[in-house]
Amino acid sequence: MANAVKILLENSKVQVLWKFNKRHEFTDQFLDILDEAIKSGRVRMSKWIKVDPAALLETGNVIVSVHHGGANCFHEAIGTGIPQVVLPVWVDLYDFAIRVQYLGVGIWGSRNAAPNWTAAELSSALLKVVGDSDKAISMRKRALEISKPYQKAPGRIIAAHELAKWARLASA
Repeated sequence: MANAVKILLENSKVQVLWKFNKRHEFTDQFLDILDEAIKSGRVRMSKWIKVDPAALLETGNVIVSVHHGGANCFHEAIGTGIPQVVLPVWVDLYDFAIRVQYLGVGIWGSRNAAPNWTAAELSSALLKVVGDSDKAISMRKRALEISKPYQKAPGRIIAAHELAKWARLASA
């Protein structure tokens, strides 16, 4: 992953926010290639992102969501109009990797190496989404287009209305 991020940084002007929760004991030596980018703030790593992911996506500062293909990640990116790179690792997550490509809102970032990934394959996917190619522009436009109905009536608003309706019924 660090090699893919390095290739992305060398070929774009993006900044990377990387949620990285170490679950096993190993050295941080793999990050040596990103040392300069981490020191300059171009790469920021966090064990956990305290902000609600959807709120982060809504800031307008996120240009791609890279995730494992879970339903929450997929729908948060769809609802906010953010293109996606999906790296599925379990059988139930491949559907969303295929779905982002079918919808034209992203790329399955590890199609050849899944459930793992290679730096070449992942960096290629990232650059296809964040670049200025016709495909990248098309993905961004399509992601925004698909998000419009969700932005008119976000799920949290609909849920609040439904809860209020049920509360009124229960008190009647």
